Amino acid sequence: MTKEKDNQFHNSTVYIGSFDSLEDFLFYVRDENVNSMFANIMSSKNGSYNFTGTNSYQEAWNLCRYTMDEGFSQFLEKFDFLNYYIDTQYKIENNYSVSGFAPSIPRYLLNIPTSMYYHVTKDIPTVNIYMNYAYSASVSKKAVEHRGIIVLNLIQHLEKSGYKVNFYGFDLSHSRFYSELLFMEVPLKKEYEQLNLKTLYFPLVHPSFLRRLFFRAEEKMPLTLKEWVDGYGFPSNYKESVEFLEYYKKLKNAGQVIYISSPDELGIKGDDLRKDCNEVISKLNSQCLDIGKQKIKR
Repeated sequence: MTKEKDNQFHNSTVYIGSFDSLEDFLFYVRDENVNSMFANIMSSKNGSYNFTGTNSYQEAWNLCRYTMDEGFSQFLEKFDFLNYYIDTQYKIENNYSVSGFAPSIPRYLLNIPTSMYYHVTKDIPTVNIYMNYAYSASVSKKAVEHRGIIVLNLIQHLEKSGYKVNFYGFDLSHSRFYSELLFMEVPLKKEYEQLNLKTLYFPLVHPSFLRRLFFRAEEKMPLTLKEWVDGYGFPSNYKESVEFLEYYKKLKNAGQVIYISSPDELGIKGDDLRKDCNEVISKLNSQCLDIGKQKIKR
């Protein structure tokens, strides 16, 4: 794990927690050696079942580390249902080809020829997908689950069509007046790894991954403002996150990034999986085009 302190982004001091893998992240958060200002609070440990979906921090850690079985068969049924729906609703031709750097996922699924950001390359394109784990307390567990199922289906369809995918989960939060900014990222799938639904089930569909494990990581970071203790900061919105990722990519040389917003920003209600999927594709379409326009201007 790499920690970087005192990077400056606008007028904010940026604290960065960059992990090499999910296992590296779990190793980092497994103890209670936390920042002293969190010592008497520790929402990661004291959060209620209704808020986190687990009875204890250790239960959440074990479920993530040793892969969660409870509810997995129901998750697979929903995954397969959406997989069939996308196959029939958004036709993908296996021989589809166009030169480009990285696809706009929704435009690619719709077989729009201009779905690629233009850049001639002989290599198989790599797509770097960043999903924001930071969401408000009002977001429902069903909305979190639906987003996870939708994102995993999109990754699978990209890979079936010949793209390599790096997939990262991150948390970008800020203090009330943006004096401090916290960015933590966890690689959930690297381009040479196969999509493992069992491994990604807990990180993508269970609220404890944010509300216990990510909270524990935040408790261990060298933040200085005591206001972080009350609410653990404010989730950054789409515009703020894209701007920061553009900045962070320059530091990491990460290439093209497709950004997955929080469930509420994507319009996910958690009631109807098909409607939520259509809403996500619509939002991703406009967001990818916005990012493309920003890159063109440069």
